[in-house]
Amino acid sequence: MINCQGRLTITFGEVDKTVSNNEIKKRKEKYHLDKVRYLYDEFPLGDLTSSEEPDFLVTMPDCIVGIEMVDYVRGQSSYGSQTRKIEILNNQIVDMAREEFEKRHNIPLQVHCFWGFHGAMRRVKIKRLAVCIASCVENHIPQKVYESSRIEDEEIDSSIEEVIASISIVRLKPSTKSLWSNPDAGFIGLHVDELQQLISFKDSKIDKYLKKCANVWLLIVADGKYISSSVELKDDVRHHRFKSRFDRILFYDSLTQKVTLINKV
Repeated sequence: MINCQGRLTITFGEVDKTVSNNEIKKRKEKYHLDKVRYLYDEFPLGDLTSSEEPDFLVTMPDCIVGIEMVDYVRGQSSYGSQTRKIEILNNQIVDMAREEFEKRHNIPLQVHCFWGFHGAMRRVKIKRLAVCIASCVENHIPQKVYESSRIEDEEIDSSIEEVIASISIVRLKPSTKSLWSNPDAGFIGLHVDELQQLISFKDSKIDKYLKKCANVWLLIVADGKYISSSVELKDDVRHHRFKSRFDRILFYDSLTQKVTLINKV
């Protein structure tokens, strides 16, 4: 996963508050954890407090249960997920294309870009792609509200046809806000080896977690924000027994709002 440093601004109503990335991460974890607490009947009942290694502690009269959380991102490694990096890059390019288009036109559009395969790009190519996408859209603006057009590969500028498969455009009402996006499609299955690798990575820190609690659970979250974090647990994964020292492993699919207990050896 890509790690971002520094701080960023979040707007609460009319007031801007600067919030650290760590605080944002904690809020996201707490949001998903609260969902799991509600959905999973056997979640431990007690006072929940934020911590580090593990991420949360549930204090009960007779013991403390630690909850360590980790995001599921397809293809992740110590160097991050290449799939996620490309998804983020595509979004950045389309945002730049929208800005380029709106420098010259005040026409609300719904634009969907469908991508081919590509890898990392230099900044100069990213800018060139954004300008070309904006030009393609500019040359195919539908004339009437809710009228649509589609730019296929043979109509796309030759400089971007290798990475853009097609572009669809719908003209919206003048009062409507534009929407430029990348509808994703891809493989959402999860391999046993991939999940075992993620579990084993967290398993290596068990001794550190147990300094703060008597038992420790692992909660794996697939938030579904990107295709790389959307997943379908097939029978081979559901029935497999994974090696782990965690007392319990839960897999939470945010899109389906489903919590699955992962079997252990």
